[in-house]
Amino acid sequence: MKLMQTVSAAVLVMLGSAAGLAQERGGSGIAPSSASEPTEDPVELGGALSKLERSSAAALATGGKRRKSMEMLDGAHRLAAILKDAGYPGGAERFRRMSQARHMVQIGRPSNAVGILRDDARRSLGSGTSTTRKQIEQADSGKLVIDLEGREVGRIESIDLSTREVIEKKGGVLNLFGFWDYGNRLQRRQPRCFVPGKEYVVDLCSRVGAN
Repeated sequence: MKLMQTVSAAVLVMLGSAAGLAQERGGSGIAPSSASEPTEDPVELGGALSKLERSSAAALATGGKRRKSMEMLDGAHRLAAILKDAGYPGGAERFRRMSQARHMVQIGRPSNAVGILRDDARRSLGSGTSTTRKQIEQADSGKLVIDLEGREVGRIESIDLSTREVIEKKGGVLNLFGFWDYGNRLQRRQPRCFVPGKEYVVDLCSRVGAN
């Protein structure tokens, strides 16, 4: 037991030293904001949800990729929750259908879930403008960040609306196997890159290979 504790302590010291060295060499250690940013938030987010629905439906229909299909379905459910929380037109209805699809799988009726997913993937969010949705604010600091596939990729480190900068910490979240990802790095983002929900914040800029 003492040996394991000693090794664990040594690993943590090494990680801390590496992080400090990286900051010394790279200044603040914060990557600049991405040059490419989303322009049509409702279309982008709604399209990401539809893509996940089609992929999840296809995996469920084969019957051989239950775990993978459920991962995609859970991701779609997170995206739909943000659509609802942020006030996108049609977001509440899409969230209701995602919840229904998950319930169908849980009670052993995956074929019903496939139908719901395929039907919803054909729908659009409506004609609302991006200015109607909720904007990121100080209260969203500390929330988990998901990408456009609904995967947890980091956390909101800090928000400075006076300089119009959001610092996002990539990594540092539990992966599927329960291990912490120590690939933490800080990255600057413009507030318009994010759409906040009650539990998660989605990073719209993650689609341009910023992860």
